[in-house]
Amino acid sequence: MFARLNRNSAGTLTISSDGKFVAVDIMNDALAFYLSKIEIYSKEQTGGSWGATWVPQEISSVPDSLWSIKSVSIHEVEFTLPDETPVKIVYTALVRAEAGEETTLKNEISVEGYTVTVTSDAYTPA
Repeated sequence: MFARLNRNSAGTLTISSDGKFVAVDIMNDALAFYLSKIEIYSKEQTGGSWGATWVPQEISSVPDSLWSIKSVSIHEVEFTLPDETPVKIVYTALVRAEAGEETTLKNEISVEGYTVTVTSDAYTPA
């Protein structure tokens, strides 16, 4: 399964007062994260406006620092991201299902307690 979160593309949304916020991504039991497959992108600001190109960001290994990822479980990840910045998160997830068995996939992303994206779908692996 491939997922993409693209929020605050204009870079104008203010969520917190300390310059960063936490986005929490929770998947149901049928899905699991590949932490090594998570990519975070942002746009560069030039002359007061955001560029058009998404630029990969280096993921920090320092917990709760900007651009960091914290694994809560195989189904839940927390991202610490800069406020007032366009952000795109791309990752691949493992679908845990038997061949021929239909399973429900659900993914929910919230920002500081506000649900922003919920995806749910049925999937049957060959």
